[in-house]
Amino acid sequence: MNKQEQLKENVIKCCIEGKMTVKQAANRLGLSEGHIKKLKARYRKFGPSSMLHGNCGRQPKHTLDIQLKQKILEIRNLPEYDTVNVSHFKVLLEELYSIKERYGILYMID
Repeated sequence: MNKQEQLKENVIKCCIEGKMTVKQAANRLGLSEGHIKKLKARYRKFGPSSMLHGNCGRQPKHTLDIQLKQKILEIRNLPEYDTVNVSHFKVLLEELYSIKERYGILYMID
């Protein structure tokens, strides 16, 4: 749990215990009063884990597989591709190696 999630948990706990009003909690967290009420209900039902983001612990869909990244880097480091720009390299990857990746990914690897 990161600091923001811990803060949210502590504020919601205080709100549930009556140490803080919904309005104070909303101001403290920069959220609406309605959202604070939803968070309180979720906290009561699921406990502290309800403060975690829904994608917590999951790998993003757009993440490049490590083995594929290594293969692309090996190909990129071949001497015949020294003078090739990213756009041309993308075309060559598709034609010669049947590797189709987004331009942005290849640009970040380069």
